[in-house]
Amino acid sequence: MSPSIHILARHGAPHCVVVVKSDAPAHQLAAEELSDHLSKALGGPVPITTQRPAASPGLVQLVIGELDTTDFADEEYAIQSGNGVIHFAGRDTGQVLGSPRQIIGQSSPGTLYAVYHFLDHCLGVRWLWPGAAGTYIPRYRSLELPPLDVRTRPDLEQRCLRGVLFLDELNPYRAHLDERDAPTQTPAQV
Repeated sequence: MSPSIHILARHGAPHCVVVVKSDAPAHQLAAEELSDHLSKALGGPVPITTQRPAASPGLVQLVIGELDTTDFADEEYAIQSGNGVIHFAGRDTGQVLGSPRQIIGQSSPGTLYAVYHFLDHCLGVRWLWPGAAGTYIPRYRSLELPPLDVRTRPDLEQRCLRGVLFLDELNPYRAHLDERDAPTQTPAQV
């Protein structure tokens, strides 16, 4: 891909669109996350479409899942840019279920990791704790990105807390993880 600057927003108006042709749940979730976070960061809607729009000067296409990932390891992902297009792709396995949607099972959501890498490293989004109150999304009136050529994977295979949150005696706490106030009873009182 040829190097070029990509202008995602100028003077408070987004100049980008998310393109996801695949109906794979992992790709759909990645597209939704990218669109949602960019819309908040840029102050206007960043639409999702299933067809790549005709080449339009100044419109950056954020394309989900159209890179060859057959030789990628588990959880490996890539972000590549050039010619008005930024590609996000990775090795994807697992199921997307629930509300809020989440990837479960023995999963390797590489494409979603590509999107999160982009949001973290290029936009400065931070997820301090679960929920909207714990998400920091910087605002941009104008946003220009340098050429991107990333291929990597997470440093650790396990990046989650296991066991403790699923003990039966902690169910009252688990039910309130997304709320501000924890229950007043301790597990011994339940």
